[in-house]
Amino acid sequence: MSSHTPFHPLPILALLLTLGACATVPEQPAEPSAETIAEMQAAQQHTAWLEQRNQAIQQLRQSPHLSVTEHQNGDFVVQVRSGDIFRTSSTKINPKMRPVFEHIASTLGAHPRLAVLVIGHTDNVGNPQQNLTLSTRRAESVHDALVSLGLDESRVSFEGRGDAEPIAPNASREGRAVNRRVDLLISVYQPDGTGHAQHDEHAETADDAAEATTETDNE
Repeated sequence: MSSHTPFHPLPILALLLTLGACATVPEQPAEPSAETIAEMQAAQQHTAWLEQRNQAIQQLRQSPHLSVTEHQNGDFVVQVRSGDIFRTSSTKINPKMRPVFEHIASTLGAHPRLAVLVIGHTDNVGNPQQNLTLSTRRAESVHDALVSLGLDESRVSFEGRGDAEPIAPNASREGRAVNRRVDLLISVYQPDGTGHAQHDEHAETADDAAEATTETDNE
Protein backbone atom coordinates (compact mmCIF):
# COMPACT_ATOMS: atom_id res chain seq x y z
CA MET A 1 0.00 0.00 0.00
CA SER A 2 1.56 3.26 -1.15
CA SER A 3 1.49 6.47 0.87
CA HIS A 4 1.72 10.12 -0.29
CA THR A 5 1.85 13.58 1.24
CA PRO A 6 -1.64 15.10 1.47
CA PHE A 7 -2.27 18.06 -0.89
CA HIS A 8 -3.11 21.33 0.90
CA PRO A 9 -4.38 24.04 -1.51
CA LEU A 10 -4.59 26.86 1.03
CA PRO A 11 -0.91 27.94 0.94
CA ILE A 12 -0.97 28.09 -2.88
CA LEU A 13 -4.21 30.07 -2.87
CA ALA A 14 -2.76 32.54 -0.37
CA LEU A 15 0.32 32.97 -2.58
CA LEU A 16 -1.80 33.62 -5.67
CA LEU A 17 -3.92 36.18 -3.82
CA THR A 18 -0.78 37.96 -2.60
CA LEU A 19 0.71 38.10 -6.09
CA GLY A 20 -2.60 39.36 -7.52
CA ALA A 21 -2.83 42.11 -4.94
CA CYS A 22 0.69 43.23 -5.70
CA ALA A 23 -0.08 43.35 -9.42
CA THR A 24 -3.13 45.60 -8.94
CA VAL A 25 -1.56 48.20 -6.63
CA PRO A 26 -1.30 51.41 -8.74
CA GLU A 27 2.04 53.09 -9.01
CA GLN A 28 2.32 56.38 -7.17
CA PRO A 29 2.66 59.31 -9.62
CA ALA A 30 5.96 61.11 -9.52
CA GLU A 31 6.01 64.48 -7.81
CA PRO A 32 6.16 67.33 -10.36
CA SER A 33 9.48 69.10 -10.53
CA ALA A 34 9.94 72.70 -9.44
CA GLU A 35 10.34 73.67 -13.10
CA THR A 36 7.03 72.02 -14.00
CA ILE A 37 5.25 73.75 -11.14
CA ALA A 38 6.70 77.11 -12.23
CA GLU A 39 5.54 76.52 -15.80
CA MET A 40 2.04 75.65 -14.61
CA GLN A 41 1.86 78.77 -12.44
CA ALA A 42 3.11 80.94 -15.33
CA ALA A 43 0.47 79.46 -17.62
CA GLN A 44 -2.27 80.16 -15.07
CA GLN A 45 -1.08 83.74 -14.61
CA HIS A 46 -0.96 84.29 -18.37
CA THR A 47 -4.49 82.96 -18.73
CA ALA A 48 -5.70 85.29 -15.98
CA TRP A 49 -3.90 88.23 -17.63
CA LEU A 50 -5.51 87.49 -21.01
CA GLU A 51 -8.94 87.25 -19.43
CA GLN A 52 -8.57 90.61 -17.67
CA ARG A 53 -7.02 92.17 -20.78
CA ASN A 54 -9.93 91.16 -23.00
CA GLN A 55 -12.51 92.32 -20.46
CA ALA A 56 -10.78 95.69 -20.09
CA ILE A 57 -10.61 96.21 -23.86
CA GLN A 58 -14.34 95.59 -24.21
CA GLN A 59 -15.17 98.02 -21.41
CA LEU A 60 -12.81 100.77 -22.59
CA ARG A 61 -14.20 100.61 -26.12
CA GLN A 62 -17.58 101.59 -24.74
CA SER A 63 -16.34 105.18 -24.41
CA PRO A 64 -16.59 107.26 -27.62
CA HIS A 65 -13.62 109.33 -26.42
CA LEU A 66 -11.24 106.35 -26.47
CA SER A 67 -9.76 104.16 -29.15
CA VAL A 68 -8.01 100.86 -28.47
CA THR A 69 -5.23 99.34 -30.58
CA GLU A 70 -4.10 95.81 -29.83
CA HIS A 71 -0.47 94.70 -30.25
CA GLN A 72 0.70 91.23 -31.23
CA ASN A 73 2.56 90.77 -27.95
CA GLY A 74 -0.68 91.15 -25.98
CA ASP A 75 -0.21 94.77 -24.91
CA PHE A 76 -2.71 97.36 -26.07
CA VAL A 77 -2.82 101.14 -26.39
CA VAL A 78 -5.72 103.32 -25.30
CA GLN A 79 -5.59 106.66 -27.08
CA VAL A 80 -7.03 109.92 -25.80
CA ARG A 81 -6.56 113.10 -27.82
CA SER A 82 -4.72 115.65 -25.69
CA GLY A 83 -6.44 118.43 -27.65
CA ASP A 84 -9.59 117.45 -25.74
CA ILE A 85 -7.80 116.93 -22.44
CA PHE A 86 -5.83 120.15 -21.98
CA ARG A 87 -6.62 123.79 -22.44
CA THR A 88 -4.20 125.97 -24.38
CA SER A 89 -0.88 126.66 -22.58
CA SER A 90 -1.78 124.41 -19.67
CA THR A 91 -0.94 121.02 -18.26
CA LYS A 92 -4.12 120.96 -16.21
CA ILE A 93 -6.77 118.53 -17.37
CA ASN A 94 -9.95 119.98 -18.80
CA PRO A 95 -12.71 119.30 -16.22
CA LYS A 96 -15.09 118.08 -18.93
CA MET A 97 -12.78 115.09 -19.47
CA ARG A 98 -13.15 113.85 -15.88
CA PRO A 99 -15.85 111.26 -16.76
CA VAL A 100 -13.50 109.77 -19.36
CA PHE A 101 -10.74 109.28 -16.82
CA GLU A 102 -13.21 107.97 -14.26
CA HIS A 103 -14.17 105.31 -16.81
CA ILE A 104 -10.51 104.44 -17.43
CA ALA A 105 -9.64 104.32 -13.72
CA SER A 106 -12.64 102.19 -12.77
CA THR A 107 -12.01 99.76 -15.62
CA LEU A 108 -8.31 99.30 -14.89
CA GLY A 109 -8.93 99.29 -11.14
CA ALA A 110 -11.16 96.24 -11.55
CA HIS A 111 -8.37 94.37 -13.38
CA PRO A 112 -5.32 94.33 -11.08
CA ARG A 113 -3.12 92.40 -13.50
CA LEU A 114 -2.90 95.41 -15.84
CA ALA A 115 -0.13 98.02 -15.65
CA VAL A 116 -0.39 101.46 -17.26
CA LEU A 117 2.27 103.62 -18.90
CA VAL A 118 0.92 107.12 -19.67
CA ILE A 119 2.68 108.60 -22.72
CA GLY A 120 2.33 112.25 -23.71
CA HIS A 121 2.75 113.45 -27.32
CA THR A 122 2.72 116.80 -29.12
CA ASP A 123 2.80 118.00 -32.73
CA ASN A 124 6.06 119.24 -34.25
CA VAL A 125 5.39 122.99 -33.98
CA GLY A 126 7.85 124.84 -31.73
CA ASN A 127 10.98 123.87 -29.86
CA PRO A 128 11.47 120.07 -29.62
CA GLN A 129 12.82 120.26 -26.06
CA GLN A 130 9.89 122.39 -24.93
CA ASN A 131 7.51 119.95 -26.60
CA LEU A 132 9.19 117.07 -24.76
CA THR A 133 8.84 118.88 -21.44
CA LEU A 134 5.23 119.77 -22.16
CA SER A 135 4.34 116.21 -23.16
CA THR A 136 5.95 114.86 -19.98
CA ARG A 137 4.10 117.28 -17.73
CA ARG A 138 0.81 116.41 -19.41
CA ALA A 139 1.48 112.69 -19.04
CA GLU A 140 2.21 113.34 -15.35
CA SER A 141 -1.13 115.15 -15.00
CA VAL A 142 -2.97 112.14 -16.41
CA HIS A 143 -0.97 109.84 -14.13
CA ASP A 144 -1.95 111.93 -11.11
CA ALA A 145 -5.60 111.98 -12.18
CA LEU A 146 -5.75 108.19 -12.47
CA VAL A 147 -4.13 107.76 -9.05
CA SER A 148 -6.50 110.30 -7.47
CA LEU A 149 -9.40 108.31 -8.91
CA GLY A 150 -8.27 105.20 -7.04
CA LEU A 151 -5.79 103.44 -9.33
CA ASP A 152 -2.85 101.93 -7.41
CA GLU A 153 0.16 104.18 -8.03
CA SER A 154 2.48 101.17 -8.24
CA ARG A 155 0.68 100.19 -11.43
CA VAL A 156 0.97 103.58 -13.16
CA SER A 157 4.01 105.28 -14.68
CA PHE A 158 4.42 108.11 -17.19
CA GLU A 159 6.75 109.62 -19.74
CA GLY A 160 6.74 112.23 -22.50
CA ARG A 161 7.88 111.72 -26.08
CA GLY A 162 7.31 115.20 -27.47
CA ASP A 163 6.86 115.25 -31.24
CA ALA A 164 8.91 112.10 -31.90
CA GLU A 165 6.01 109.73 -32.66
CA PRO A 166 3.42 111.37 -34.93
CA ILE A 167 0.54 109.22 -36.15
CA ALA A 168 -0.62 111.75 -38.77
CA PRO A 169 1.12 114.32 -41.02
CA ASN A 170 1.93 117.54 -39.19
CA ALA A 171 1.44 119.55 -42.38
CA SER A 172 -2.23 120.24 -41.66
CA ARG A 173 -4.18 121.57 -38.71
CA GLU A 174 -6.15 118.32 -38.57
CA GLY A 175 -2.98 116.22 -38.55
CA ARG A 176 -1.42 118.25 -35.77
CA ALA A 177 -4.59 117.90 -33.72
CA VAL A 178 -4.38 114.10 -34.05
CA ASN A 179 -0.75 114.12 -32.94
CA ARG A 180 -1.59 116.10 -29.78
CA ARG A 181 -2.60 113.13 -27.71
CA VAL A 182 -2.07 111.03 -24.61
CA ASP A 183 -1.67 107.27 -25.00
CA LEU A 184 -2.07 104.65 -22.29
CA LEU A 185 0.10 101.59 -22.91
CA ILE A 186 -1.47 98.68 -21.03
CA SER A 187 0.62 95.58 -20.31
CA VAL A 188 0.96 92.88 -17.68
CA TYR A 189 1.56 94.16 -14.15
CA GLN A 190 4.70 92.84 -12.48
CA PRO A 191 4.55 93.46 -8.69
CA ASP A 192 8.29 92.72 -8.44
CA GLY A 193 9.08 95.91 -10.32
CA THR A 194 9.98 94.35 -13.68
CA GLY A 195 6.99 95.89 -15.43
CA HIS A 196 6.89 99.43 -16.70
CA ALA A 197 9.90 101.63 -16.10
CA GLN A 198 9.89 104.30 -13.46
CA HIS A 199 8.80 107.80 -14.31
CA ASP A 200 10.65 109.36 -17.21
CA GLU A 201 13.75 111.26 -16.10
CA HIS A 202 12.48 114.42 -17.79
CA ALA A 203 9.54 114.41 -15.41
CA GLU A 204 11.89 114.60 -12.45
CA THR A 205 13.75 117.63 -13.79
CA ALA A 206 10.88 119.54 -15.41
CA ASP A 207 9.91 122.66 -13.51
CA ASP A 208 7.16 125.23 -13.62
CA ALA A 209 8.66 126.73 -16.77
CA ALA A 210 6.49 124.29 -18.71
CA GLU A 211 3.43 126.22 -17.60
CA ALA A 212 4.90 129.46 -18.93
CA THR A 213 6.04 127.97 -22.23
CA THR A 214 4.24 129.43 -25.23
CA GLU A 215 1.79 126.81 -26.36
CA THR A 216 2.71 125.63 -29.83
CA ASP A 217 0.94 122.31 -30.01
CA ASN A 218 -2.62 123.65 -29.70
CA GLU A 219 -4.37 125.86 -32.19
